[in-house]
Amino acid sequence: MAKTQWKSGDVARKSISDGWTYYARLLEFPWAVFYKHRTRQPDGDLNAITSKPVLFTLAVHKSFLAAGQWESIGNVPLDGSLAPPKAQAIRKFNLFKIIDL
Repeated sequence: MAKTQWKSGDVARKSISDGWTYYARLLEFPWAVFYKHRTRQPDGDLNAITSKPVLFTLAVHKSFLAAGQWESIGNVPLDGSLAPPKAQAIRKFNLFKIIDL
C-alpha cells in the first residue's frame, strides 16, 4: 500500500461511530487545525469546509493519514491566516508513583 505524504493545505475527514464526519486541515508537520464542522454524510466541498471556524490546533502523529485513519480529500493552499502555535510548553510531572500489585 502506498504511503500517504503530509502536504500542507490538505483537507482530511474522518467518519466515526457516533454517525458524524469531522474535518481537519494540515499545516506544517506536525500541526493540524480541526474545524467546527461536522456532517452526517461525508462532505467533499473543500471551500465550505475550510470556510468554517477553527475549533482547535493540535500536533498530530505522523500516522494521522495512515490507512483507516483520517482520509485526505483534497488540498486548499494555506493563505497565511492559519499558522502553527508559536510556542509549545511541555512539562514533566513527577507527582505520581506506579505501584505493581
